[in-house]
Amino acid sequence: MLRKSGRILLIFIMLLIPAGCKEITPEDIIKGLQGIDESLEGYQCEIKLTYHCYNPPLSFRLKEWFKKPVEFGFETLEPGKHRGNTVIFTDRSIVLKYPGIQDEREISITKDQNLLFGQGVFLKKRLENILKSADSLSISRELQDGRTWFIIELPAKPLTVFTDREKIWLDGKTFLPHRVEIWTKEGDLYMTIEYINVKFNKTTGGI
Repeated sequence: MLRKSGRILLIFIMLLIPAGCKEITPEDIIKGLQGIDESLEGYQCEIKLTYHCYNPPLSFRLKEWFKKPVEFGFETLEPGKHRGNTVIFTDRSIVLKYPGIQDEREISITKDQNLLFGQGVFLKKRLENILKSADSLSISRELQDGRTWFIIELPAKPLTVFTDREKIWLDGKTFLPHRVEIWTKEGDLYMTIEYINVKFNKTTGGI
């Protein structure tokens, strides 16, 4: 497992070597993201999910994980009344766990339904969406508080009646998604996602 983590770090280092010699291009970023996605065996992180369509906005803090080949999951950390509630996605079902009432349910589901039921918020899916949209996205650079960010704009996935496009902030050193803004057709901010303390090849949960 340490070797796999080291492989991902090596990808980062290799990407940074030419950065001092030439301008990083969109092709460099896509190639870097592709290398990360292909090497990823699993990860764990926290996410802050905020729905701006409510007044006041509604926020959740979640623990998120991915385990190869197709298991995704998140556990609610905040708000407290939902703490411990867990959702696990596989290619065939969704498992819902409610420890507060000692209840667990498994629902058979299709791949397309999986995305609509929330799998689209995961960091792994964010990487896949960028790579699938490589021909239709725009990339810009922004400097904030001494840090470089690459901002990617592309159609929202999954595309719903509420969502139209999304902006993704990539860390200028690691190319990892840090913040996502999802916008409506009317130009209103619908949702933000922040990925915090990402740890590669470390997972939790399971069925």
